[in-house]
Parts: sequence; C-alpha cells; structure tokens
Amino acid sequence: MCEFISWVEKGDKVFFLTYDRIYNTPMGDLIQRKFPGEGELIGHAAIRGYSELENGIDKECTDFSTPKNFPPAIVKALKNGEFKKMMPPSVISVLLTKEALAMYANQEPAYAVWQKAYAVWQKTDTVWQKADKDWHKADAKNSIFWDLFASPENRVEAWR
Repeated sequence: MCEFISWVEKGDKVFFLTYDRIYNTPMGDLIQRKFPGEGELIGHAAIRGYSELENGIDKECTDFSTPKNFPPAIVKALKNGEFKKMMPPSVISVLLTKEALAMYANQEPAYAVWQKAYAVWQKTDTVWQKADKDWHKADAKNSIFWDLFASPENRVEAWR
C-alpha cells in the first residue's frame, strides 16, 4: 500500500489524486470500483488508472516537516484543502502551530471516532443511527482541522 501523499512524475508533470477527483468525477467512480479500500485510492495504481498513465516515476512522502519535500502542485493542492477528508491524523501535529493544535487537541482524533463508529456498525445494523452520528462527528472533526489549516496564521512557518 502506498503512503499519503503519493504521486507519479512523468516528464515535467505531476499526477496525484485529491478528494474531489476520487469522489466527484466519473473517472473517480471507476477508480473507486477498481481499487476498493481507502488505502488503495491514494496509491500509484489508482493514480495511473485515473490519469491513464502507462509509465512514470512513483513517488511518495510522509515527511510533512517542509513543503520542499513535495512538488509545488501538491503543496498548492494541500494549502487549498484539496486533500480534505484524506489527511491522516498523524500529520496534523506537524502542520499546525502550537496555538492551533491546542484548539484542535480538544477534539478526539477523527480517525479514532470513525474506527469506533465502524466497529459499532459491524456488530449490528440496529445501532446504525449511532454509528452514522459518530461518523458525522468524525467528519466534523476532520473539518475542524481543515478550517484551522485554511488560515495561514494557523500553519507552522514552513507551510504558510
């Protein structure tokens, strides 16, 4: 499985997937069916399928300490919130200032909330409403991160 963020470089072009490309396009619908599972949707195979690429160089990076680790197009997409709902919770503490992180820290990590809701849903569908409520809570907490990150003053210096 590939890491967040993954991309493919071909010549001077950079190919990667964003939330909107995966969930709000006809090609994204095809990619979701071909590559089931959230982890597969961020991978090189899904990127190649979406972009109809046959070759290129696979790249990925999990070091968000500086935007210099990523191509400019990915930095721009990240700053514009195009990876909304895709950001792993482990990255949050690297991108936000201490003050913004303190505001976020009062929230239970979105992924943990989602895991809890999914586990409840798996046990029995009679508690679907609770699981659905927890999922929406997780989604709201993910939105809190992006709302904070949208303001450059809440980002660590390197990401402003």
